[in-house]
Amino acid sequence: MCRNKVVTNIMDKKIRRDLLKDYLSGYINQYYEFKDFIFKNSTGDYRNFKLKLSLNYLGIGKSINWPFKLYGVISFIELLVSTIFVICKFFISTLHKARFKGRTITNKCLTPGLEISASRFKKLYSVVECEIITIKIPYRSNEYDTPKISVYEGIEWKDIYLAFCFSLRTIFYMYHKFRKRDILYRNYSSFEYYLTCLFVLRNPQNHYVFHNQIDKWALFFSNVSGCTFIQHGKIEGGARLIKISPPKKAYYLNDGQKRILETVLFKTPPENFGFRPHLSFTHNEKLIANSKKNILIISGLDFLEEEIPIIMMLKDKDINMYLKPHPKDKVLTRYHELRDNFGVILLEKDDFPEVDVVVSYNSTLAYEYEDAGVKVIRYDLLNDLNRINDHL
Repeated sequence: MCRNKVVTNIMDKKIRRDLLKDYLSGYINQYYEFKDFIFKNSTGDYRNFKLKLSLNYLGIGKSINWPFKLYGVISFIELLVSTIFVICKFFISTLHKARFKGRTITNKCLTPGLEISASRFKKLYSVVECEIITIKIPYRSNEYDTPKISVYEGIEWKDIYLAFCFSLRTIFYMYHKFRKRDILYRNYSSFEYYLTCLFVLRNPQNHYVFHNQIDKWALFFSNVSGCTFIQHGKIEGGARLIKISPPKKAYYLNDGQKRILETVLFKTPPENFGFRPHLSFTHNEKLIANSKKNILIISGLDFLEEEIPIIMMLKDKDINMYLKPHPKDKVLTRYHELRDNFGVILLEKDDFPEVDVVVSYNSTLAYEYEDAGVKVIRYDLLNDLNRINDHL
């Protein structure tokens, strides 16, 4: 569905079907994105993998191979909790809507701007040639130094009810369809997703910019006529994905990623393309001023079990060792333990110093450092971690 016309009947069954299709396609894409990692680190069980992600997010540590019946209990509890959350969101949003006078929004350059840091947002969106306005999405953190328009300004009262109905349908559909292979869907967040979709459908006469690549947001916004896409992270050439519609213009990471995305991500190549800004080194003052090599380990809670042996191996070497947590890691307790036990220096999410060597899993940031001329050691490609010493 190309969303380039004012929606006259938001209750149309095709619209509802397409919104749910985008949601489910994004879910399937994220499963395939993690597939190899799932079988490597979670004995092939997607539920155990998702539980590990959630426990890491909470800073609890390793997951446990729970009995099968307990997975069913967790799934059912999540169904109840998600339903309660969506009911609460419905009533809260109804109250918030009273603060905003509805209006038709036109001729703006709008973005949902989801799930990236303020500094990364500023860098990525610097390529856009119009004034970016952030869509303020309820229950989501997307605070950037831009003008903002609330979702509530561009929707009608009945849209809150529609988002509520769509969300309940999604919660129960996902439970009945996938509960035997998955848990912890966080489907309670579908409420704000559907609110935002209805905002866009009510206000199509704008220019929409997005950086999501494979999830439900990417599948939805790629169908908005005249949209612009900015590549956020790298995609592997052999990725198996449900493809998204081509944007009018795409900004790629580099020429190699352009070829990959036009093969595995977009249904057809975009009309126009450009390249997003390359990595800019920042906060070099955080590097220790001595003659030792500066070694940066790009980390993430999901990869710490593989990285701790590397840190232990390098701790006695004549180097300065830095550790950069993943920006999505909210609880940093385990990183603080590594700092205290092994003397590694923790970097902040906006720190990108010019180091001598980067040690990393298959991360986008490692890719960007390599493009900037820094030597990168991909430990996931080594049969023996001791070989890292040969590359330093």
